[in-house]
Amino acid sequence: FPSHDNWWGGFHYGIDISGLTTNGIYVKEGTPMYYKGNNGTVYKTVTSGYGNGYGLNVRIKNEDGSYIICAHLSQVSIAQGATVTPGTLLGKIGNTGHSFGAHLHFEYRAPKTPLSAHGIDPYPYIDQYIQFK
Repeated sequence: FPSHDNWWGGFHYGIDISGLTTNGIYVKEGTPMYYKGNNGTVYKTVTSGYGNGYGLNVRIKNEDGSYIICAHLSQVSIAQGATVTPGTLLGKIGNTGHSFGAHLHFEYRAPKTPLSAHGIDPYPYIDQYIQFK
C-alpha cells in the first residue's frame, strides 16, 4: 500500500468499490451507502463542486479516533457536524470529482494519525464502517 501509482503520477491512497460485492449488493450510480461503525461525527462534507478531486464527499471521525473518507458521491445525505450511528445514510454512490465511472473511493486513517498521513490499507476497514443496500 499505496495500492498503485495512478494515471496522473500520484499515489492512490484508498480503495475503489464498484460492481458486485461479496454480500451480493451491486454497487452502481445511486446505490445508498450507510454508516456501520459504532458512532462518529461528520467533520467535513463537500456537497458541490470538484472537492479537490474527491467530488462530493463525507469525512467522519469515528468514536475510536480513526477517520474515514467516502468520495465521488452523487449525493451527500448528512450535514457537517452531525452525529452518525449505525444505519445512518451517508449518501449515494456517484461519479463526481476526478472520477471515470460510478464508484466509492474509501480511505481510512488510524487513531492519532494526522489526516495528512497516508499509507494505511483501508481494505480491512470497509466492512467495519460502510454498508450498501
